[in-house]
Amino acid sequence: MIIKTAVDYDRVEQKEVCVEITVPKEVQKDIIQRFVNDLDYKQRLVWINENITASKVIPITEDEL
Repeated sequence: MIIKTAVDYDRVEQKEVCVEITVPKEVQKDIIQRFVNDLDYKQRLVWINENITASKVIPITEDEL
C-alpha cells in the first residue's frame, strides 16, 4: 500500500513538506487492528459496512479471535 501525506510545514517556502510512504503488509495489519480496536462495537460495524464488501466479512467465534 502506498500513501501520500504531509509531514511538516516549511514556513520559509510557505508549503507543506510531503512524503510518499510504502507501507509493508505486516504494518498495514497492525495499523488497521489498532484503529478498529479503538472503536466501540457500533462504530466497528458502521466502519466495516462502509469500507469492506460483505463477501469479505466472515463471522467467527470469540475463541477464534
